Amino acid sequence: MSMLKKILSLSLILVISLVSNAQKKTTSDDLLRAAQKSAFQQKDYNSAKKMLQAALKKQPDYSDVRIFLGRIYTWTNNYDSARIAFEYVLKRHPAIEDVAVAYSDLNVYHNNFTQALSIINNGLKYHPASETLLLKKARIEGAIKNYAAADSTLQRLLNINPKNGQVDSLRHQYQQEANAATLPPVPTADELLVTAKDAAFNQKDYNKAKQLLLQALNKNPEYYDVRIFLGRI
Repeated sequence: MSMLKKILSLSLILVISLVSNAQKKTTSDDLLRAAQKSAFQQKDYNSAKKMLQAALKKQPDYSDVRIFLGRIYTWTNNYDSARIAFEYVLKRHPAIEDVAVAYSDLNVYHNNFTQALSIINNGLKYHPASETLLLKKARIEGAIKNYAAADSTLQRLLNINPKNGQVDSLRHQYQQEANAATLPPVPTADELLVTAKDAAFNQKDYNKAKQLLLQALNKNPEYYDVRIFLGRI
């Protein structure tokens, strides 16, 4: 073998060795940070997924990696894969707060509020003072119109942190919604016309019928059936 061939051969071996060593030195932490940068800064979720999957090959039980992979699956509408990722972590490490946050978010996206509450309540067993979990719990309770439970949860949060700026606005919002829910339903113009006919024909109460028809016209001034019946009254 000529001297040139020997030099080229040694150079190739050296390059392969350097590349191999560089790959070995790339840790799961490095891949996680790179995936976060790819997802958050570049919005390149496919590259992020590949890096996270590579990290899991190195360290299958790395919960932070698997949770973030579950979030990526959620953001890219791969809900079944996201669920599998979160369940894997939850079964092995139920005390990790972030998996409760991420997994409950997935269920909220699907309007599966019962499951989301169950996950959050389980997380609160390990982190009873978690403002993040309590706030999510209150929001879900508000979404399902359980305003009394939402207010209780917000009061619990307020006891932990009186300066939490979101509590007052949410309590005010849910109080307004609760008050609105107790009001009788507002009748439509059609319903008012039907009631007016009943008042006129069956009850012979023409004053009541007129009042009902005038209310209907306030809602829909161009409702000619109402105007005609009002003229007959």
